[in-house]
Amino acid sequence: MRYRQEALDWYTAFLDQGVRADVIPVWTDLPGYDLVVAPILHMVPSALRDRLTAYAEGGGNLVATYFSGIVDENDHVWLGGCPGALRELLGIRVEEFEPRLDDTLRAERVHLTDPATEVLFPEVTRRPVGDGSAAYVSARLGPEGLAPVLAELLARAGVEPELPPGLRGKVELAIRGGVRFHINRTDFPLVIDGADLPGRGVLIVE
Repeated sequence: MRYRQEALDWYTAFLDQGVRADVIPVWTDLPGYDLVVAPILHMVPSALRDRLTAYAEGGGNLVATYFSGIVDENDHVWLGGCPGALRELLGIRVEEFEPRLDDTLRAERVHLTDPATEVLFPEVTRRPVGDGSAAYVSARLGPEGLAPVLAELLARAGVEPELPPGLRGKVELAIRGGVRFHINRTDFPLVIDGADLPGRGVLIVE
Protein backbone atom coordinates (compact mmCIF):
# COMPACT_ATOMS: atom_id res chain seq x y z
CA MET A 1 0.00 0.00 0.00
CA ARG A 2 1.20 3.51 -0.81
CA TYR A 3 -1.17 5.61 1.25
CA ARG A 4 0.87 8.82 1.03
CA GLN A 5 1.17 8.54 -2.74
CA GLU A 6 -2.55 7.79 -3.17
CA ALA A 7 -3.46 10.85 -1.11
CA LEU A 8 -1.04 13.02 -3.10
CA ASP A 9 -2.45 11.68 -6.37
CA TRP A 10 -5.96 12.73 -5.36
CA TYR A 11 -4.76 16.12 -4.15
CA THR A 12 -2.93 16.68 -7.44
CA ALA A 13 -6.00 15.63 -9.39
CA PHE A 14 -8.09 18.22 -7.52
CA LEU A 15 -5.55 20.97 -8.30
CA ASP A 16 -5.47 19.90 -11.95
CA GLN A 17 -9.25 20.36 -12.03
CA GLY A 18 -8.92 23.87 -10.55
CA VAL A 19 -10.78 22.83 -7.39
CA ARG A 20 -9.60 23.61 -3.85
CA ALA A 21 -9.13 20.64 -1.54
CA ASP A 22 -8.67 20.53 2.23
CA VAL A 23 -6.74 17.75 3.95
CA ILE A 24 -8.76 16.89 7.04
CA PRO A 25 -8.78 14.23 9.81
CA VAL A 26 -11.56 11.66 9.94
CA TRP A 27 -13.25 13.34 12.93
CA THR A 28 -13.83 16.60 11.00
CA ASP A 29 -17.41 17.80 10.64
CA LEU A 30 -18.21 16.79 7.04
CA PRO A 31 -21.57 18.39 6.10
CA GLY A 32 -19.83 21.58 4.93
CA TYR A 33 -18.14 19.69 2.08
CA ASP A 34 -19.88 18.84 -1.21
CA LEU A 35 -17.41 16.03 -1.98
CA VAL A 36 -15.24 14.01 0.41
CA VAL A 37 -12.55 11.57 -0.78
CA ALA A 38 -11.33 8.96 1.69
CA PRO A 39 -8.31 7.28 0.07
CA ILE A 40 -7.38 3.85 1.47
CA LEU A 41 -9.51 4.35 4.59
CA HIS A 42 -8.39 0.97 5.95
CA MET A 43 -9.66 1.31 9.55
CA VAL A 44 -13.33 2.20 9.87
CA PRO A 45 -14.96 1.88 13.30
CA SER A 46 -18.74 1.56 13.35
CA ALA A 47 -19.07 5.17 14.59
CA LEU A 48 -17.14 6.45 11.56
CA ARG A 49 -19.20 4.26 9.24
CA ASP A 50 -22.36 5.80 10.67
CA ARG A 51 -20.96 9.33 10.25
CA LEU A 52 -20.03 8.69 6.62
CA THR A 53 -23.46 7.21 5.96
CA ALA A 54 -25.18 10.20 7.55
CA TYR A 55 -22.98 12.53 5.48
CA ALA A 56 -24.08 10.89 2.22
CA GLU A 57 -27.74 10.64 3.25
CA GLY A 58 -27.68 14.33 4.12
CA GLY A 59 -26.59 15.36 0.64
CA GLY A 60 -22.82 14.82 0.70
CA ASN A 61 -20.90 12.85 -1.90
CA LEU A 62 -18.44 10.31 -0.50
CA VAL A 63 -15.67 8.70 -2.54
CA ALA A 64 -13.91 5.66 -1.07
CA THR A 65 -11.03 3.80 -2.69
CA TYR A 66 -9.63 0.29 -2.74
CA PHE A 67 -8.58 -1.25 0.59
CA SER A 68 -11.10 0.81 2.55
CA GLY A 69 -13.36 -0.30 5.39
CA ILE A 70 -11.36 -3.46 6.01
CA VAL A 71 -10.99 -3.45 9.82
CA ASP A 72 -12.58 -1.87 12.88
CA GLU A 73 -10.87 0.15 15.64
CA ASN A 74 -9.49 -3.07 17.13
CA ASP A 75 -7.92 -4.14 13.83
CA HIS A 76 -10.52 -6.90 13.52
CA VAL A 77 -11.62 -7.64 9.97
CA TRP A 78 -15.21 -6.78 9.11
CA LEU A 79 -16.80 -10.04 7.98
CA GLY A 80 -18.82 -10.55 4.82
CA GLY A 81 -16.33 -9.34 2.23
CA CYS A 82 -14.70 -6.05 1.32
CA PRO A 83 -15.13 -3.11 1.60
CA GLY A 84 -16.23 -4.28 5.03
CA ALA A 85 -17.81 -1.50 7.06
CA LEU A 86 -18.64 0.46 3.89
CA ARG A 87 -20.09 -2.43 1.91
CA GLU A 88 -23.76 -1.52 2.36
CA LEU A 89 -23.15 2.19 1.91
CA LEU A 90 -21.34 1.63 -1.40
CA GLY A 91 -23.71 -1.08 -2.62
CA ILE A 92 -20.89 -3.41 -3.68
CA ARG A 93 -18.91 -6.43 -2.52
CA VAL A 94 -15.29 -7.14 -3.44
CA GLU A 95 -13.88 -10.65 -3.19
CA GLU A 96 -10.15 -9.97 -3.42
CA PHE A 97 -7.39 -7.55 -4.37
CA GLU A 98 -4.87 -8.43 -7.04
CA PRO A 99 -1.56 -6.61 -7.66
CA ARG A 100 -0.74 -5.96 -11.31
CA LEU A 101 2.61 -5.68 -13.07
CA ASP A 102 1.82 -2.18 -14.36
CA ASP A 103 1.97 -0.75 -10.80
CA THR A 104 -1.77 -0.61 -10.30
CA LEU A 105 -3.64 -2.23 -7.47
CA ARG A 106 -7.05 -3.18 -8.62
CA ALA A 107 -9.97 -4.61 -6.67
CA GLU A 108 -11.09 -7.63 -8.67
CA ARG A 109 -14.57 -9.11 -8.94
CA VAL A 110 -16.56 -6.10 -7.79
CA HIS A 111 -20.15 -7.29 -7.41
CA LEU A 112 -23.03 -4.82 -7.39
CA THR A 113 -25.26 -5.64 -4.43
CA ASP A 114 -27.78 -2.82 -4.91
CA PRO A 115 -29.72 -2.30 -8.18
CA ALA A 116 -29.24 1.46 -7.73
CA THR A 117 -25.44 1.16 -7.88
CA GLU A 118 -24.13 2.18 -11.31
CA VAL A 119 -20.81 1.66 -13.04
CA LEU A 120 -19.35 5.02 -14.08
CA PHE A 121 -16.01 3.66 -15.31
CA PRO A 122 -14.53 0.13 -15.30
CA GLU A 123 -12.90 0.93 -11.96
CA VAL A 124 -15.60 3.19 -10.49
CA THR A 125 -19.09 2.60 -9.08
CA ARG A 126 -21.54 5.10 -7.63
CA ARG A 127 -24.64 4.56 -5.52
CA PRO A 128 -27.26 7.22 -4.76
CA VAL A 129 -27.69 7.53 -0.99
CA GLY A 130 -30.45 9.75 0.39
CA ASP A 131 -29.78 13.20 -1.04
CA GLY A 132 -26.15 12.34 -1.79
CA SER A 133 -24.03 9.48 -3.09
CA ALA A 134 -21.26 7.00 -2.30
CA ALA A 135 -18.69 6.11 -4.96
CA TYR A 136 -15.94 3.48 -4.97
CA VAL A 137 -12.68 3.67 -6.96
CA SER A 138 -11.21 0.18 -7.10
CA ALA A 139 -7.80 0.90 -8.66
CA ARG A 140 -4.70 3.01 -8.22
CA LEU A 141 -5.02 5.30 -11.24
CA GLY A 142 -2.53 8.12 -10.61
CA PRO A 143 -3.35 11.80 -11.27
CA GLU A 144 -3.83 11.33 -15.01
CA GLY A 145 -6.09 8.32 -14.61
CA LEU A 146 -8.06 10.08 -11.89
CA ALA A 147 -8.66 13.16 -14.07
CA PRO A 148 -11.77 11.91 -15.95
CA VAL A 149 -13.04 10.09 -12.86
CA LEU A 150 -12.77 13.15 -10.62
CA ALA A 151 -14.22 15.43 -13.30
CA GLU A 152 -17.32 13.21 -13.49
CA LEU A 153 -17.69 12.94 -9.72
CA LEU A 154 -17.28 16.70 -9.27
CA ALA A 155 -19.87 17.40 -11.95
CA ARG A 156 -22.37 15.05 -10.34
CA ALA A 157 -21.71 16.71 -6.98
CA GLY A 158 -22.29 20.15 -8.49
CA VAL A 159 -18.73 21.32 -7.79
CA GLU A 160 -17.32 23.72 -10.40
CA PRO A 161 -13.69 24.77 -10.96
CA GLU A 162 -12.66 28.11 -9.45
CA LEU A 163 -9.81 28.73 -11.89
CA PRO A 164 -9.91 29.24 -15.67
CA PRO A 165 -8.67 26.33 -17.81
CA GLY A 166 -5.31 27.97 -18.53
CA LEU A 167 -4.40 28.12 -14.84
CA ARG A 168 -5.64 24.71 -13.70
CA GLY A 169 -2.78 22.48 -12.61
CA LYS A 170 -0.44 25.48 -12.57
CA VAL A 171 -1.93 27.63 -9.82
CA GLU A 172 -3.13 26.49 -6.42
CA LEU A 173 -5.87 28.63 -4.89
CA ALA A 174 -6.29 28.93 -1.12
CA ILE A 175 -8.85 31.12 0.65
CA ARG A 176 -8.36 32.00 4.29
CA GLY A 177 -10.63 34.50 6.03
CA GLY A 178 -11.75 36.02 2.76
CA VAL A 179 -8.17 36.48 1.52
CA ARG A 180 -7.28 34.68 -1.73
CA PHE A 181 -3.80 33.20 -2.15
CA HIS A 182 -2.77 32.27 -5.70
CA ILE A 183 0.29 30.01 -5.57
CA ASN A 184 2.25 29.50 -8.77
CA ARG A 185 3.36 25.86 -8.84
CA THR A 186 5.46 26.36 -11.96
CA ASP A 187 8.82 28.02 -12.65
CA PHE A 188 7.25 30.36 -15.18
CA PRO A 189 5.53 33.73 -14.66
CA LEU A 190 1.76 33.82 -15.07
CA VAL A 191 -0.88 36.55 -15.28
CA ILE A 192 -4.00 36.41 -13.09
CA ASP A 193 -6.70 39.04 -13.59
CA GLY A 194 -4.11 41.43 -15.02
CA ALA A 195 -1.65 40.91 -12.14
CA ASP A 196 1.78 39.33 -12.59
CA LEU A 197 2.50 36.14 -10.65
CA PRO A 198 6.21 35.15 -10.76
CA GLY A 199 7.34 31.54 -10.97
CA ARG A 200 6.93 29.81 -7.58
CA GLY A 201 5.47 33.08 -6.31
CA VAL A 202 2.29 33.93 -4.40
CA LEU A 203 -0.30 36.54 -5.32
CA ILE A 204 -2.45 37.71 -2.40
CA VAL A 205 -5.82 39.31 -3.10
CA GLU A 206 -7.76 40.77 -0.16
